[in-house]
Amino acid sequence: MNGRSLGVPTLIDGYANGWKIPAMTPGTVAKVSFVWAPQHIINVAQLISLFGLLAVVVLSLWPVKRRSKEKDERYGVPQFTMPWKYPRSPRSWPVTIGTSFVLGIAVGIVTAPLTGVAALILSVMGLRLNRSRVILFAGCIGALALAGLYTAYEQHANIYPWNIGWPQHFGIASASAWVALGVLIVDGTVEQLRERFGHLEEPPVRDPSPLE
Repeated sequence: MNGRSLGVPTLIDGYANGWKIPAMTPGTVAKVSFVWAPQHIINVAQLISLFGLLAVVVLSLWPVKRRSKEKDERYGVPQFTMPWKYPRSPRSWPVTIGTSFVLGIAVGIVTAPLTGVAALILSVMGLRLNRSRVILFAGCIGALALAGLYTAYEQHANIYPWNIGWPQHFGIASASAWVALGVLIVDGTVEQLRERFGHLEEPPVRDPSPLE
């Protein structure tokens, strides 16, 4: 009121917030203002979304650098690949450890600390083991499926009303969806690191036998 805080609110009628206004001289005019504190977080999120949108627009208009003829011959024809195996060579241990810690911290901040630990472990596996991608593939699909099935089951069992607080009834589904996002971030990062800095693993050349 008049630029001064009225302190901690008092519960009114079992649900509302109330503030006690100090006594004033009759005829005094006071200005009371209310600020919805969570709106600050929303404002920051909207700015981040705006910058992300601008970045997408810039990248979509950015001129494409012409690839060399060798790369065109190598990557010119699209090919199907199996989603449960990384086709290129593993990364070195220093790159693996550094990348895994960065991914673990980033995913933990965006989602939850436990998800960040899982992302760190999955990053190490993805950067070192070719066939570990099946774990990330199954983890992402499984987490999304769990979120959908849990939401459907809880809604069918409890018939929650369709209002603004409806999503708050599905905490496990929300956590599962964040896990799926974290796994997807790890898989995309691992794939890019292997694609840009790894080499294709070709089967060993077998020496022909004397009979051949």
